[in-house]
Amino acid sequence: MAYTFESNYLDWPLVPGRAWDLFMPRQVKLPVAVFFVHGGGWNAGNRAGMHRIMSPLTDAGIVTASTDYRLQGVRITDQLTDVRETLGAFQARLRALGGPQRIVAYGESAGAHLALLLALAQPGACGEKPIRDTARTGPVHAPLAGVAVQSAPTTFEPWDDIFPQIWTVMQAIVGETYARHPDLYRAVSPLAHVQPGCPPVLLMEAANEHMFPIELNQRFVEAVRAVGSRAEMTMYPKAEHGFFCEIVRRCQADALRDLMRFVRSCGCEPVDKPM
Repeated sequence: MAYTFESNYLDWPLVPGRAWDLFMPRQVKLPVAVFFVHGGGWNAGNRAGMHRIMSPLTDAGIVTASTDYRLQGVRITDQLTDVRETLGAFQARLRALGGPQRIVAYGESAGAHLALLLALAQPGACGEKPIRDTARTGPVHAPLAGVAVQSAPTTFEPWDDIFPQIWTVMQAIVGETYARHPDLYRAVSPLAHVQPGCPPVLLMEAANEHMFPIELNQRFVEAVRAVGSRAEMTMYPKAEHGFFCEIVRRCQADALRDLMRFVRSCGCEPVDKPM
């Protein structure tokens, strides 16, 4: 499938992290696009790391984008502002190109956390700064059509037997200890933002997940269903935290199949539209 590629930047001079990539198939086959948010423990990773799993979607005629966010000297609310603004810029670019207006977010690990907040929390509800409404970023983005996540932390509040290293990282990115400011941790917990009208959710769980307990994510799925929205959880045997990084193993191929099915379910009837 032929496509065009763009790298886009929100600021000039360049601010590391505030950038996103666009893959636009010349023949768009589905009126829904996918917005990828990379993982990396809130302090590593980059948007190019998502390209390997974006490629099969682009080949299938689906518009995709992947975003960076600032990693150093920031808090989680700054990172959420970054991904909100790049999502707004993606939507503005799609409008300019006559592309799909329905968008599904996908994220892995730390990116899964940010993708869930994008989908569930109202702008500003997590304590982040208001989104800039400029010609480059466009207006505040429209609600997402769905969100799919892998190895997701669905809460930022501590749980029994929490993995010590990840709790240290979570406290560092919040910027305050839980003992002093538990309200800040609840504010950035996706579970706290589940409400009627939230978009469909797909949780893609590794059987050997060691950081974020599957039982907590099952509770999250039940909470989404309780408000009348669609929520699915799919388990992948022999998979581990962050396994969906390429398409080589069987569990990765299965995850790609499930992601494609979910994206299609969040769209409308297929189209065949030259761009």
